[in-house]
Amino acid sequence: MDRFSPKSPHNQPGPGRSGETPPCRQGSDFAIPPVLAKQLAVTGREFLTDLLGAEVERRPSNQPALTTLSQCLAKLDRRLEGLQVDEKLAQLNPLSPIVQYNLACSQALNQDAPAALKSIGKAIDLGFTDANFMASDPDLESLHPLNSFRQLVQKLSHNHPTRPE
Repeated sequence: MDRFSPKSPHNQPGPGRSGETPPCRQGSDFAIPPVLAKQLAVTGREFLTDLLGAEVERRPSNQPALTTLSQCLAKLDRRLEGLQVDEKLAQLNPLSPIVQYNLACSQALNQDAPAALKSIGKAIDLGFTDANFMASDPDLESLHPLNSFRQLVQKLSHNHPTRPE
């Protein structure tokens, strides 16, 4: 997929493109206030969430759309909806350690520690190996005080020690 980036052909001078910076972006005359920038970001996520929701209604097994929808819902703090999407992803792709890990995060954010621990265990069984990330993941913060969570992290650290760079 061709993404928009500085090296993308969509961002290069061509017919109708002078290659110059548009006047609204020159200098420091044009600055979006932080509050407005935050609201624009939220509005963009809400729009994308609505668009992806419509796509998933049309094509319920569209995993890329479901994955992005889950991420958008998480950023909008719509935890229950995010959990429902992650459950759907886990049904569609039960052998993915990342899908299982993300499901565990949604379960933890929705205060379902037993389900989250079970999903983490499944993610590890399927090949998830990043103990440091898991131990510091803010989505799993509600699990951090639990002995069973600390044991999973310790087991994972022991089986997959971090390599020096």
